[in-house]
Amino acid sequence: RLAFSLGLQQTALFVGTSLGPMFGGFVGDAYGYRSTFFVSTAIVAIALALVLFVVREPEESAANSAQARQRSALTAFREVLSSPTMVTLSLIALAVNLTFGLTGPVMPLFIQELVGSQERLASIAGTVTGISAVTAAISALVVGRLSDQWGNRRTLLGCSVGAAILYIPQALARSVWGLGIALSAQGMFRGGIAPNISAMVVRNASKEQTGAAL
Repeated sequence: RLAFSLGLQQTALFVGTSLGPMFGGFVGDAYGYRSTFFVSTAIVAIALALVLFVVREPEESAANSAQARQRSALTAFREVLSSPTMVTLSLIALAVNLTFGLTGPVMPLFIQELVGSQERLASIAGTVTGISAVTAAISALVVGRLSDQWGNRRTLLGCSVGAAILYIPQALARSVWGLGIALSAQGMFRGGIAPNISAMVVRNASKEQTGAAL
């Protein structure tokens, strides 16, 4: 159930990604854009406290760390990158994240163009972009479970094709609603990409090389 476990982790990440823009947009509109940085500081401080006082590292990781320390980091990366599968998976992850990053800077400007008003722009932009993260969070959990049955390669291929195709309706959107629907649909495919890439990476790397591979 590796893909499902990674999908569960990715679900938590997407939930944070969805709530962040929504909450940040409303905070920015209500209290000013600078206030979002102070709120972010408080949230990270809470996360740090949880790591310090709640999270416990598994005993198995200590043994893996001992083995990993026997070789240098450069050697570990060289061994990982000597695998054609690892290189291919790295390139896929690079391409996927590059495409998502390309639309990030222009999305608020595109939403402003569709809305035609500056009023509560941050709230609207945060909600629209957050919706796609919500569907991605649900997808990461569901697709992560199904990919254990369908296979990581097949699931990754289907999710990548679906996410790529759904950029077209976003470009053709004439309203915020249309853009939101397209983003939501894309999120359903987007959520299944990262868990399956990570699952294939973990399965193709030895335990002491998992960190370097990821």
